[in-house]
Amino acid sequence: MKNLIQLWWKFIRWFATLGIMLWVIVLPLMPVYGLLQPWPQAQEKLKEEGFAGLALLIGTSSHSEHSVGSAGGSWRKETQRSYIILPDSLRRWEIVTFSQTEGSGINGVEQVVVRSHWLVPLFVLWILAGVFSVQTIRVWLRKKMPDQVAGGS
Repeated sequence: MKNLIQLWWKFIRWFATLGIMLWVIVLPLMPVYGLLQPWPQAQEKLKEEGFAGLALLIGTSSHSEHSVGSAGGSWRKETQRSYIILPDSLRRWEIVTFSQTEGSGINGVEQVVVRSHWLVPLFVLWILAGVFSVQTIRVWLRKKMPDQVAGGS
């Protein structure tokens, strides 16, 4: 049992370590995806809300659910994209999230823009994840170097 717990803990540590490293790489690539695949409804709504500037995508999500009951079927789909809008987000230290919801209980499409002050914590976490990633890679390389030196002699 103890070995199983140790194996599980080792798996969790590896999974978390690789996840953090992947996040450090993917976060700067998200704006490229957002520029190549813009969401016209989001762009229009952000302009309506008074946001001007370059909208850089930093996160996206989608959720849908379907249910069938005695009263019939129902469905709901929610899609979100979070942006840093330059220069507005740097002045206000805000992340802007556009959310669009459709469903059987909703007339038309609901669109909502939410402002949140998570820009500074996001950057701090991303920098800490980057430092962690660099340190982890350095440790891995140090462990690997003696093997290469011993194998080359």
